[in-house]
Amino acid sequence: VGIETDGNNRFLLDDFVVGHNCPGHRMLMRNMISGSAVMDGAILVVDANKNVPQVQTLEHLTAAEIVGIDQYVAIAQNKIDLMLNDKSCEERLVKNHQQIEEFVKDTGADLSRTPVIPTCFSPARQINLPILLQYLVERAKPNPHPAYKKYPMFIYCVRSFDVNKPCPAVNLKGGVIGGTIMNGVLRIGDILEIRPGYKDDSEQFHPLYAKVTSLYTGKISLQEARPGGLIGIGTTLDPALTRADSMVGMCAGFPDQLPDTTRTLELKVYLLAQGIGHHQEIQSKISKLRVGEVLQLAVGSATVPAKVIKRNHKRMFCFETAFPVCPVPGQSIPLSKVIDNAWTIIGKGHLAGDTETIAMKIPEQEDFSYRRVLAQTLQEIEPVDLGGTLTIPPPRLAKDGTVRLIWTNFTETCHLLNRDETHLQTFFHDELGTRTSINAVQQLVIHGRNRYQTRQIQNILVKYITTYVNCPSCRSVYTKLHREQNSKYTQLLCQKCGAEYLR
Repeated sequence: VGIETDGNNRFLLDDFVVGHNCPGHRMLMRNMISGSAVMDGAILVVDANKNVPQVQTLEHLTAAEIVGIDQYVAIAQNKIDLMLNDKSCEERLVKNHQQIEEFVKDTGADLSRTPVIPTCFSPARQINLPILLQYLVERAKPNPHPAYKKYPMFIYCVRSFDVNKPCPAVNLKGGVIGGTIMNGVLRIGDILEIRPGYKDDSEQFHPLYAKVTSLYTGKISLQEARPGGLIGIGTTLDPALTRADSMVGMCAGFPDQLPDTTRTLELKVYLLAQGIGHHQEIQSKISKLRVGEVLQLAVGSATVPAKVIKRNHKRMFCFETAFPVCPVPGQSIPLSKVIDNAWTIIGKGHLAGDTETIAMKIPEQEDFSYRRVLAQTLQEIEPVDLGGTLTIPPPRLAKDGTVRLIWTNFTETCHLLNRDETHLQTFFHDELGTRTSINAVQQLVIHGRNRYQTRQIQNILVKYITTYVNCPSCRSVYTKLHREQNSKYTQLLCQKCGAEYLR
C-alpha cells in the first residue's frame, strides 16, 4: 500500500494494511472482541443469499460499536456467484442491499459514508476484489483512540513467541512479542516495560523490562515502527516467558509511562435491552447486575473474568478481576455473561477518562453508485453452469498381449472430471501397486499380466472421484485442484459453494 519510487527505479514501501479475520461463530466471539482492541476499521461481510441481519452479523456489529470501531472501509455483499444463474439475481441483490441499508442505519457502517460492494471471495472465483482493495488503500488509516495519546509509547500484545528451535542452547534468540502500536514511534534499541509482567511464587506480578533487538512486519525488517498494522518485536526477554502466546493481553511502553496495574475496576455500566443468542435474539430482558455475579471483561487485548463486588449508585459498579490488567482511562470495555451455556455480550462499561473521539477522514461517496456497480458486475461476469449431473462412462479396457491392459477412454474420463491425466495416472499407480504409463495416443497402460478386472478399475475410479472431485460440502463435481508454488499441499476448490479442502 502506498508504494512509490526513490528516483532509482527502486520501490519504497510507504505503509502497511494488516487484516484480521474475525470468525463469525458464537463460541469464538471472545477472540473477536480481544482482537478488535487493535483494529482501526473494519470490512463488514454479509451473505447475499440470506436475509440481513443474521445473528452473527448483529452480534459482531454490536461488539464493534461497543469497542469503538465506527470506521468501515466497505460492506462486502459476498457470495453473489451462487446467484448468477438465477433469473431474479439482480432483484434479490437489490432487496438484500435494502436490508443492509436498514440494518446499518445510524451506525458506523451507515451507507451515507460506507459503500456496499457486490463481491465473491472464493479462490475459485473472485469478483470485484480490485474495487474492494481500492477502498482499502484509500480508507485504511490508523485511527487510535485519543486516550492513548497521553502515553509516549503504547503497545497491545496480541501474540508472543519463542522462535528458537528445540536444540542445544546455541545462538538463542530472545522472546518475540507481536502487537499493534497505538501511539508513538518504536525504534531498535529502545527499552520497553511490559505490564502486568510475570507472576512469582507468591502470586505477585512484576513488570518486565527488555531491549528491542529487531522489528518486523511480515518478513520485512524495519528500523522503526509507527501506529497501524501488526509488528513483531524481537526483545532480550527470556524466550520461556513468551512461549505459546503467554503474554497476550499485556501492554508495553517506555518505562514508568504506562497505565497503572490493578485488579479493581470502577465502571459506568450500560446494558443492552436484550442479549444476542445463537439462533435468535434472546427475548428476555437482561437482568440487572448483582453483587457476586461473574462477568467477562475485555480490557484492551486481555479477556479476563471479573466479579461484581460493589454497586456505588445507579450505573457505577466495582469489579475485581481474576488477574491484574492495565486499563486506559476513557476505554469502553465490553461486558459478557454466560447465557445458554455461551458467553454473550450484554453491554459495556466505561472507564472514567477522556471520551473525545476523532473521526477518520472519509472520502466523499458522490461517485459511488451501488446500482451502477451491480449492473456492470452482472454484465461482465458470465454465469457458470453448475447444475445437473455428470455422467462418467465406465472404463473401456483392452488387453495388449498378456502383460498389459489399456484404458482406451482414459483421456475422455480426465476431460469430464476436469483433472490432469498425470494426476489420475499417479493415483492408479499408488492404488494398484504396479507400473502405469501413458502411451502416444493418451491412453493409460497398466502393466501386470492382465490380472485387473473392469470392476476393480471402476471401484478405484469411484474412490478417486470421492477423494479428489466431489465437494464434501455440497457434493458438487464442479471442482478444481490448486497447488501453491513451493507447497506440498493440494487444495480442492468448489466452484459452486466456494468451499476449500486440503488433499
